[in-house]
Amino acid sequence: MRIDLGIMRHTHLTFLSDPDWPEHGLQLLWGATTMLPPNQLLHWGFSEWHGHHPHQTFDPRDPGLRPHQLDFYRRIAMLGATGFSCGLPNLPAWVRDRLRAQVRAYQELVRPFVRTADVHRLTGAPRRFGEGERWAAVQYAQPDGGAHLVFVFRLSGGEPSRRIRLHALDPTASYDVHWSDRDHDEARMGAALMDDGLTVELPEEGSELVVVRRRSA
Repeated sequence: MRIDLGIMRHTHLTFLSDPDWPEHGLQLLWGATTMLPPNQLLHWGFSEWHGHHPHQTFDPRDPGLRPHQLDFYRRIAMLGATGFSCGLPNLPAWVRDRLRAQVRAYQELVRPFVRTADVHRLTGAPRRFGEGERWAAVQYAQPDGGAHLVFVFRLSGGEPSRRIRLHALDPTASYDVHWSDRDHDEARMGAALMDDGLTVELPEEGSELVVVRRRSA
């Protein structure tokens, strides 16, 4: 209850919440984007607390942390305005290197969509405490319809794969589909992407970025 359009007349963005954990961040995004564009929504995805937080179990210094889990947490924070709320200098070297790559990906790929694209929620809303959807997918579509960015997340408890149907494509146009993590490209018709969708397989706490661009006539 600290965000309204009157406040937003005087600020560049809003801070969605203090607590940070995946279900919570995604539930916030599903609700907040009904009122505000993504570029005005700031959520860290992870914050260091002075003490224990009962639901925030992610730790970038955990020796058991796997790269796909780090990507999962950071990409949730990349759905809007992004930033960091943790001590960066004392992170493990591989974590710093991966965060550096994610910052570049945000600057070069994600941020143009966050600033100008229309939002399409491709699944129902994830909800805290194991409720709601256990997969979350959101599509950012550039206003001219030529380029789309799809974020897909598998939360704990989600089935191993999910079919994700896209929105707002030209059914008669051909599209180049690039899977960022697989480094795989394919060509699909707009009708197939909307009717048949993309079949995504992920580990728990896994994510994928898919870029869809309309081919020139």
